[in-house]
Amino acid sequence: MAQFNCNPRTGHLRNTLRIFMWLKGHIKSKLVMDCRKRDMDQFNFPEYSWICYYPGAAEVIPDDMPCPLGSRCRLRSLPTRRSQRTW
Repeated sequence: MAQFNCNPRTGHLRNTLRIFMWLKGHIKSKLVMDCRKRDMDQFNFPEYSWICYYPGAAEVIPDDMPCPLGSRCRLRSLPTRRSQRTW
């Protein structure tokens, strides 16, 4: 449910309360969190070339786009699905 912190809706609150109600009814149950650091070298991510599917494709950047503010971050999706700040 943490992925909805930035824009919570009533359905998200209802689902979160349902999780806590389930935990209240199952007192001997626990939530297990794995906080170990993952070694990303063990995953073999294939490199794909999409040029044959999208020839001549380029990112369109508007002329009136403002300068970026804040720190840079690197997005990744596996296995933690969190963004990390790069300095």
